[in-house]
Amino acid sequence: MPLASPTTAEQVMAAIEAVVANGASAEPAMVAAFLDTTPVRATAALDMAVELGLLTKHGNAYKATSPLCRYTLN
Repeated sequence: MPLASPTTAEQVMAAIEAVVANGASAEPAMVAAFLDTTPVRATAALDMAVELGLLTKHGNAYKATSPLCRYTLN
């Protein structure tokens, strides 16, 4: 399934970093503010991270599930 908006690897990694830095979970609006981008692009980055198995989506919130996510803050 194609994404609604294009995204980059840099945006995907930054979105994961935003979720990890926020603690338990983050919503697209918070990630958009962290990335200084639109909510549509933040959602695309978050959805790509879900497809890659790095995040999971619970309602409107995204959670880090992969142990690889901890390396985004180093």
